[in-house]
Amino acid sequence: MLIDSLPIDLIVYIIETGDLTIKDVFNLYQLERSLRNSFSVYFWIKIYDIFWNRPMAPYGLKITPQSKSPYDLCRDLYHRYLKFENDLVRYNPDQEEGEVIENFIVNYGMNEVYLPVLLHFLNKEQQNYESAIKKKEPYIDITKLSLLTNLIQMQTFSLGYKNIIKSMNSKVISSYEAIWFNISLLNKSSYRMVTRRHKNLKQLQLKLRRVLTLESPNFRSSTESFTSIFSDKSIRSNQILHFEFENNNDYLNLIVKLIIAVLHFFKFDSIHSTEHSYIEDFDILKVYSGYCKGDEMIKYSIIMEAIRDALASCRIDIGGNQVSLSHMAVTRFGIRINKDYQVIISNAPHRSFKIEVLSSYELKRHIRLTYNLSPEKIEKYCQPLSIKHILRSYMTINKDSIKRNQDLLADGNHQKIVPSETYHIHFLQNSVIYDILHPEENRQLELFSDSHYLIYRTLFKALAIDTIAGSYPSLKRYNCDGGNGAESFNVGSIVVNKRTNSIGIVLNKCDDYYRLLTIKRDIEKVSSIRKLNTNELTNERLLLIIELIGLDILGLYYFKGISFDSDDNLRFVP
Repeated sequence: MLIDSLPIDLIVYIIETGDLTIKDVFNLYQLERSLRNSFSVYFWIKIYDIFWNRPMAPYGLKITPQSKSPYDLCRDLYHRYLKFENDLVRYNPDQEEGEVIENFIVNYGMNEVYLPVLLHFLNKEQQNYESAIKKKEPYIDITKLSLLTNLIQMQTFSLGYKNIIKSMNSKVISSYEAIWFNISLLNKSSYRMVTRRHKNLKQLQLKLRRVLTLESPNFRSSTESFTSIFSDKSIRSNQILHFEFENNNDYLNLIVKLIIAVLHFFKFDSIHSTEHSYIEDFDILKVYSGYCKGDEMIKYSIIMEAIRDALASCRIDIGGNQVSLSHMAVTRFGIRINKDYQVIISNAPHRSFKIEVLSSYELKRHIRLTYNLSPEKIEKYCQPLSIKHILRSYMTINKDSIKRNQDLLADGNHQKIVPSETYHIHFLQNSVIYDILHPEENRQLELFSDSHYLIYRTLFKALAIDTIAGSYPSLKRYNCDGGNGAESFNVGSIVVNKRTNSIGIVLNKCDDYYRLLTIKRDIEKVSSIRKLNTNELTNERLLLIIELIGLDILGLYYFKGISFDSDDNLRFVP
């Protein structure tokens, strides 16, 4: 059967499931002249959705063709694909000058129209890399993987920065969760973490849709079996569910059921952070990736956003009047609903939750008796959070973390206090948030223009202090003997530290110290600092370690690849 006799929908399906690229689509278009008339506007809209909107969805970016024709948009994407592919093929860090790497950063790392192209090539490099790791090939090149992850990190930083600026200029906060997400993009982002957030939110919406369907009058009055509702095919997200409540209590009971579903979905052990001072609690990417359970303000933001999205496909009437979801907001004490009620979640014995719904009067009375605040402060605390309050809260917690986590580093016969790892990690993030909160001090930087000058300046300022702040890993020094009589390490060896629960790669030796590229992570505990055999780590952990290493721009300069020795120990080739 000739290809031009295939239905357009089938051609789109083949492109979508056959791992074809935008380049393959245009090659097909140019070679098969008989197809050109068949490639309608509908076809190009679908192609643009596959190669632009889908990879950009986890970042909250979607474009509906309006000013340009769908074909022109696809052609522009195709040309960008070819341009980057040609530059990537010629990329050789052993022969490149710093100016070439800088051009990659400016042309691709700071231009968001290249993000879907970068994501495509990153996915391709990750597949090749994971396959080589599993096969334990003698040498694995990671220079392109490192380049791509760094470019994408800059892209996400740029997106977070611009989105926060937009939120600052908006009178109404459309999504508290999105604000935390954009703050997290300033810190450290990962392709896998961002996509995991997107996947979790989609799965959560399906779960909440099931809860709503089970609670809907239409379901209770139907003869449909109870178990069939848990089939994905039986859940129609575009179906409008109609709820009619006699009073607010019935409506609030539905909200509580949805809150319980969200809490169980994320397996939050408690609504309050056990270590409230740690800045990692304010990183929403860690909440979605399972590394950190998050601060209560983040949890309230996630809960509210999930419920509002779930109820957006429902019509809710209370006493004959339709309810508007725009009245939901996050406060210091919980979620405000319809201006008259607040939902407060507190810890209860046996790792369960106590959910209370209080009227405005009951809440103010509770605050007055519990916290002994003035009427003015009580009124202020009951109001929705502003974006400035969120940013200031973040900075306050961050300063506390820095004070609590200063490290003492032995340097010869002297002890000197050095900035903590937390400070280095969040240097870039703090700089940007401070500039946003104090624009009067930075007018010469064109902070609120479309210029990337601030981003460019801050990134290279971070390079100048010998670390890419806002991302793991960071540079540290260790005694050459490894401590406790441990064996010496060769350059490129993986080492782990039990005391700090960190893992690192030996970059170079001096007379007294190793210089390590380290990753502070929750990893398998070991008895001492020593060589790490790859068999002691699961493939998932190992791949995560490598991914995090690739997120640091230092990787562009320090590593060519990895190799395995005769004992299957993994080491990096500097």
